[in-house]
Amino acid sequence: MLNRNFTKPNQNLIPWQVTGLTDCEGSFVYSITNTGKGSTGQKISLEFKVTQKTYSEGVLYELKEYFGCGNVVIDNRKTDTKKFHINSLKLLLEKVIPHFDEYPCLTSKELNYKDWKKICLIMSKKEHLNITGMEEINQIVSLMNKNRSFEDKYNHCKSFLGLSDNEVKYNLPNHWVQGFLTG
Repeated sequence: MLNRNFTKPNQNLIPWQVTGLTDCEGSFVYSITNTGKGSTGQKISLEFKVTQKTYSEGVLYELKEYFGCGNVVIDNRKTDTKKFHINSLKLLLEKVIPHFDEYPCLTSKELNYKDWKKICLIMSKKEHLNITGMEEINQIVSLMNKNRSFEDKYNHCKSFLGLSDNEVKYNLPNHWVQGFLTG
């Protein structure tokens, strides 16, 4: 009988595996809620997360060990998924951003990362606490994730990976591919 709670021992993820896994199953998440309080009346939450089915949760614990922080929690009971996530601005700035600056996403997720990073930096300077900063953040999020056009995503991948008529000029790092396939 399959033990669905089995967590394999840490396999010591390396940086490109982390990025590949993120390109496949990760997200750079923001949420804005209206509070009616403060000068802007809005609260921003940021999160980096990677999701997996519960039977593959071992890799989420490997991510936790790799970053040296974060938590593994239930993401969605209906889909039987768990997530590794970091939602502390301090840790996002200290752990997540340095990783993805050095080992960038190779898919159009890189565009979302860059926008999400801008929001992190705005928040690190406390500019989100004033109306101008919130307007800037709202402008950034209006073009992120599902709001980003297919054309923008396609053009990013085409130029970043050096795609042309039937030829790829970018050599994908082997460990990125391994991480992507793990996802």
